[in-house]
Amino acid sequence: MARLILTSWFDRAAKRFGWLRALLFGVEAAAMYACWYAFRLLTPERSSRVGRAIVGSLGPRSAKAEMQKANLRLAFPDLDLREIDAIARRFWCNLGAVFGEYPHLATMALADGGRRLELIDRCGLERYRTRARRAVFFGAHVANWELMALALARDGVPLLVFYARLQNEALGRLMDRARRQLGCELAAREASMKPILRHLGDGGSLGVLVDLKVDEGIDVPFFGHSMRCSAVPARMAQRLSYGM
Repeated sequence: MARLILTSWFDRAAKRFGWLRALLFGVEAAAMYACWYAFRLLTPERSSRVGRAIVGSLGPRSAKAEMQKANLRLAFPDLDLREIDAIARRFWCNLGAVFGEYPHLATMALADGGRRLELIDRCGLERYRTRARRAVFFGAHVANWELMALALARDGVPLLVFYARLQNEALGRLMDRARRQLGCELAAREASMKPILRHLGDGGSLGVLVDLKVDEGIDVPFFGHSMRCSAVPARMAQRLSYGM
């Protein structure tokens, strides 16, 4: 989160100078830990609103903002600058809301007798809860993307979710703490395949977000442009269909 709203100059400089990298990572981790404990003092709703206000204000001033708007202009060539700015602003606000909700994931699943998080089952999850079938559940970074895994795990689906490790190890430990609230198994994308194969062999299912930048994959049409997309979820689904 902090890296996303800092200028790209810091990232380039940190790669050249080890001491600056350590300093930047330390400041980044300290800021995120401070936010974590501050948000813990608030209700999930207020924490979400505060995160929305902070990132909604800082994000449009970041180095990533122009690249984001350029992508939006490619996707929506008929929109004017005002409309592009409005979509971009909503993106940063949503990102901030997710940021504010991280310390409260477990609370959000259990509050109000569990009614706050509703799972609408249209695919027969009972087969996956009982391990009669396995599946690859995939999603994207939409709304609070962590809630997809949280809802499936709370509903009893034996789920292993892939995540991307952070370069900042101190911040990574904080994110590990946040993800443990999801109630599912976790595996780094570059981790050993042994626990993943063992999970599949026991009839478990997988969860993965597919809208990450990849260097290898297949070209697919996206908003009228050719984009590189990972084929891993589809290949996993094929293997699950035909047996391991």
